Amino acid sequence: MCAPETVRRRGFTLAELIIVVVCIGLLGGLAAGGFRNLMQVAREEAAMGKARILNAARYSYGLTVADAETRWDACASDGERVALLKAARLLEGEAPDYLYSQGGYTLALGGSLRGRTLVYKDGEAFSYR
Repeated sequence: MCAPETVRRRGFTLAELIIVVVCIGLLGGLAAGGFRNLMQVAREEAAMGKARILNAARYSYGLTVADAETRWDACASDGERVALLKAARLLEGEAPDYLYSQGGYTLALGGSLRGRTLVYKDGEAFSYR
């Protein structure tokens, strides 16, 4: 007769578990770093998108409203200029929706009607296309 075989169960060793936990931690750290960079790029793109919308609205305002240049120059603030664009039905929403963006971006409509909307990042001029 043969002796019955004993079934031997084997689990993971502590060293194997530590290696797996370290690998998961490293992958999580890499993913978090990439996500942080992705958020910064998304905020930058949102600010540039708002600037492009404002530029298009400015241009349209100049083409469609009589004495647009005089009205534009008479405005004392960017909020008043956004109000002009809203009154002409070229923008919807409120002035802060267009003049401020997450990540420390602000937009300025100063200058002439045919000028370009300026974007600032934490108070310093930010270049965009």
